[in-house]
Amino acid sequence: MTVELDFKALEGIAALQRPNKPNLLERVVGLFECESPKCIAQVLDGVANGDLELVRIGSHTLKSSSANVGAVTLSLRCREIEQAARNNDMATCAELAKDIVAEFDQSAAGIRSFMEQAA
Repeated sequence: MTVELDFKALEGIAALQRPNKPNLLERVVGLFECESPKCIAQVLDGVANGDLELVRIGSHTLKSSSANVGAVTLSLRCREIEQAARNNDMATCAELAKDIVAEFDQSAAGIRSFMEQAA
């Protein structure tokens, strides 16, 4: 599996950095890394328990935060899961959610690698 990352999103966040202020990019990425597993758990718990609303909420939140940090593949996957949940299609939600942890892990690793190279 290959994930697509849009480093322009990260560059845009970094460009907002103010002198003598905490590292904004580090903070945004840290929040993404901290909060995303909670959203993933919502999606997977919703799938496991037949709760489409939980799947929808988790995928919607993760879709937005992934887009903010340029995790294109993860954001698109979450959009598909969210749409399937809105369509009451649990089978599609379950199928799409199978690789969500791996997609997050690869996205987070790629983002961290970019940040290390940019530092």
